[in-house]
Amino acid sequence: MKLKLLYIFIFSFSILTSQNLKIDSLKAVLKVSTTNVEKIKILEELNTYLINYASPDNSIEYFKQMATLSNIMKKSKLESRAYKYISECYIKKEDLINAEKFALKAIKISKNSKDVNFQLVDLNHLGRVNNHFEKYDKAIETYLKGIELYLKNHAGYAIATVFSNLG
Repeated sequence: MKLKLLYIFIFSFSILTSQNLKIDSLKAVLKVSTTNVEKIKILEELNTYLINYASPDNSIEYFKQMATLSNIMKKSKLESRAYKYISECYIKKEDLINAEKFALKAIKISKNSKDVNFQLVDLNHLGRVNNHFEKYDKAIETYLKGIELYLKNHAGYAIATVFSNLG
């Protein structure tokens, strides 16, 4: 039994260490990148690691950089994702005001799109913010907006997530 626990610990530690090394190497490459195209590609990859493995305090600056560059490059889905990442960090920090603020920024961007799935993902995130902070009436209202949007357009595979979270 002790041997199994030791193996589990070693395996977990090696995964965590490798993720941190990947994050550090991407940050180093980002520092020497010269074009916005290079930077946005690096930030896209880096931020997928940061949202899962780094502390919110160490991640927000990179998510904001991704939002700024995405805006400059007119990549609305990427900009929206950056705002959702920032919102997620504030959820982890238990900061309702900022979590909601950045979730609403993401929704503002997706509303300008005709992509229903894009809008559903952002509405679902705002619903999650409200649910996390026990604002259940607002969460239900947001999820119902997503369902209404889906029923008007009969599009968007993210509706399954909205229904799941509403349940």
